[in-house]
Amino acid sequence: TAFNTALGTGLDDETETIALLDNGKIIVGGQFQNFNSAAAKYIVRLTAAGARDTAFDTPFGTGFDGAVLKVLVQYDDEMIIAGSFANLNAVATKPMIRLNADLTWDSGFVTNQGGSFNGSINSMAFQSGGAVVAVGPFTQLNSVTANRVARLQNNDPTPDLSGSGADTGILVIV
Repeated sequence: TAFNTALGTGLDDETETIALLDNGKIIVGGQFQNFNSAAAKYIVRLTAAGARDTAFDTPFGTGFDGAVLKVLVQYDDEMIIAGSFANLNAVATKPMIRLNADLTWDSGFVTNQGGSFNGSINSMAFQSGGAVVAVGPFTQLNSVTANRVARLQNNDPTPDLSGSGADTGILVIV
């Protein structure tokens, strides 16, 4: 399928992250609030051809209230989304959430693993075994010192916070 870049006005602000799904669709997150002049509050899914996939819009309603800075797609098509937001659809959250494969919000993940960062998350990466390493300007996770870097185990809600962290901001982890 050819990727069509002449689909309209596109995004109205910066793109921060792109994630490719196994089915060829593309998740785009960033500072933007519109795609082709239609509301897309910081996140949008595109078809393999580059058109907006409106089926993705349904779970987002009013959307995030801050930038989506990183999207990770898990092996089971669940997505971990992180950024500088504090609400999704006017419901309080923390700056890391997980969507199930059917695009419903995994609220247990917010309470357990993504629970209490005290600042935004700039980037994330998977480690072997499914652990997620998150970096950003945060200094605490679940009220424990986590100077700008934290690791969350895949099936364990207790973060691994050994070490002293970083003394200045980290923008990206690969």
